[in-house]
Amino acid sequence: MLKILIAPSHYIIDPNYGTEYAWAYHIISGLSKYYEITAYTGKANCVIKGVKFIESKFYKKGLLNDLILPFKLYWEFKDKIKEYDALHYMFTLTPKAGYSLLSFKAKKLILGPILYPSVALTSTKPNIISDKMLKYLKKITFNLTDYFKLMTRMKADGLVFDSYKTFNLFKDIYKINYKDKIIKVIPFPIETDIFKYKEFRKKEKINILSVSRLVYGKRIEVLIAAMSKVIKEFKNSNLIIANDGPMLPYLKKLVKKLELEKFAQFIGRVPRYKLVKVYHSADIYVQPSQIGGGFSFAILEAMSCGLPIIAANVGFMDEYLKHGVNCLLLRKADSEEISEAIIKLISDEELRFKMGLENRKLAEEKFSVDKVQNEWIKFYEDVLSS
Repeated sequence: MLKILIAPSHYIIDPNYGTEYAWAYHIISGLSKYYEITAYTGKANCVIKGVKFIESKFYKKGLLNDLILPFKLYWEFKDKIKEYDALHYMFTLTPKAGYSLLSFKAKKLILGPILYPSVALTSTKPNIISDKMLKYLKKITFNLTDYFKLMTRMKADGLVFDSYKTFNLFKDIYKINYKDKIIKVIPFPIETDIFKYKEFRKKEKINILSVSRLVYGKRIEVLIAAMSKVIKEFKNSNLIIANDGPMLPYLKKLVKKLELEKFAQFIGRVPRYKLVKVYHSADIYVQPSQIGGGFSFAILEAMSCGLPIIAANVGFMDEYLKHGVNCLLLRKADSEEISEAIIKLISDEELRFKMGLENRKLAEEKFSVDKVQNEWIKFYEDVLSS
């Protein structure tokens, strides 16, 4: 059995958390059936048969940790890397990461999944000073690591991207000849056996759901403003907002200001697998965020449960979602456009049903855990036999 070092895998490996934490878990779990895996992570909140986890305790995202980690990895494995048949560098996320000093010693190098770039905003409002400083720090770290990032990608034998748009973007940034490399686009997985399809049914109350960290940039305030227009036509509509974050006090004040207390609920952070009941209580899923790739785990969970989607058309959203078929993609995603989209779906039960059914089919055919794991296994076979 070939030995694989996945280093780093992710900050945390945890199928119960969702996002990249669960993504990494499912990739490693699938590969472990055919390879002897050692996975380097900040913290492993799981056990996978046959997988050896090495915890660095670096499980908090941050500029300092991202800068230190490549050197820590190199120091820990520089004399052991030759024992492994391949080095797999997961989640090359940002300009300050995305390189591996170990890659120069690896027999084979695999990169990915490489994600569409995004900007993570965690404040309650824009802060000009901190934004300027952040850009300055990113510029410095980009210049310091640019050479190593370029060399890492040149050294790679195989690269996996989350979308074709992501691949084309990186191809433009890094002028590398990809013809001698194995390239694959593999999306993130969803547990379709857990996030089950909920049969469409007529209801007196129409629930509009959004699952989102309540931070600046997610634009939940725009969705709330849209609801003030929706209830003028449909008094039986109700907005459910799941998750928490620093903007919660502001958003609650906005709901009160717009006199929406009877039409909007904040249910807080719900454990991931308990979210299934929340999705099943909903009729429409809305994501107003215009950050990054746009295509989120929450959207995929909603799709798997058979919900029609309303979302801003950003990043590679339109690579998986088709306007008028399984979603309504919005150009501006302002309160006017969002309210019009919600009203359209509330008014058309048949369209809601058809979109939800299309989303469930897509989740099963393209995003199921088994499907994604099999694509990774085939990719590994191609790279390791080349």
